[in-house]
Amino acid sequence: IPVAGNQVRVDYLTCSGPEADGATIFSTTIVLDGESSEDYLLDAVVTVNNSAGGSYKESIESIRQNAPFLYASQNRMVTAVDYGALVLREFDNIISDIASWGGEDNIIPEYGVVYLSVLFNEGITEATADKAKIDITVLASHLSVMSFDVKFDDPIITYLETGISFDFNSSLTDTPLGTIQTDVKNASGTYFQENLGKFRQSFRLSNLLSAVDDVSTAVLSSSATIKMQQRITPVLSFNNNFNIRYPVAIKTPDDVNYIISSGTFLYNNSVCTIKNKLNETILQVINDENGIEVDDVGVYEPTTGKISLIAFAPQGILGGQSQLKISAVPANPNTIRPENNNVILQDFDASFAKGTVV
Repeated sequence: IPVAGNQVRVDYLTCSGPEADGATIFSTTIVLDGESSEDYLLDAVVTVNNSAGGSYKESIESIRQNAPFLYASQNRMVTAVDYGALVLREFDNIISDIASWGGEDNIIPEYGVVYLSVLFNEGITEATADKAKIDITVLASHLSVMSFDVKFDDPIITYLETGISFDFNSSLTDTPLGTIQTDVKNASGTYFQENLGKFRQSFRLSNLLSAVDDVSTAVLSSSATIKMQQRITPVLSFNNNFNIRYPVAIKTPDDVNYIISSGTFLYNNSVCTIKNKLNETILQVINDENGIEVDDVGVYEPTTGKISLIAFAPQGILGGQSQLKISAVPANPNTIRPENNNVILQDFDASFAKGTVV
């Protein structure tokens, strides 16, 4: 009979995958010595964490991708790829994807280190994730053949805002333009769900537009504008400094279009946004009357994809949000390839589709 502090582990040959994830209330109907356990055991059942980690069996495609790395590792950690493959093998019930790279390939090189970035499954609590990181470090100490330190770097999410434009020939369909526009936007969302959201998955504009063209024969000559977006959480009415890095280079400034733009926030009791000064990389705080509240609140570096904000002190973010969106136009919108711990998603609410009747 287990005593306090013992761990009971149950292995199942078949299960219902993630359907039981999130359970918080557990009870027992076990009868011991002819008495119901409810009389003296139920009060001792305490839920430490929600149930999590349920998953379906690995797909053939996943096996095809992961098996070569697992075989090559030979159950020892030598290269950064070995670390990622073996950690994913041992913790695949709570990890959906992992990225690993050597410290020499880090933005700021650090030798003798292997970096890991982990995407945990939905429903995994912070406590469970922290415990998993400790267990991963222990696993590395057992399987590593060299004295590399393991460091964790949280995933960096870059959202893409897609503005899709297309010509609409109403003579080729009975579906109205409004419905087609909704279908086109939904098709863009499906493209991101099926092709992006994990490490090493690149955005390709041509593939997105192919999905758009497949919506209807009435959709012609589609094109799209792309913006990269990251989000910051400033402390209100306090001088905040931020360093934001996008996965690819940012377009160089010109004298017509703003390359950097932000969501709206309150500054000096005015509704403001951050924009770059035309034809320059300097960032300004501009109010809704196009007046300059702060002439220099930071700068962006086109080649490195980096934005620096200095002493940024908003009074509030409009819409009751805690995060402020900072958007940038990529230098090459045709391909956005994330590296290391970057992951690409779509900001569906900030995206749109607009058709022009021809």
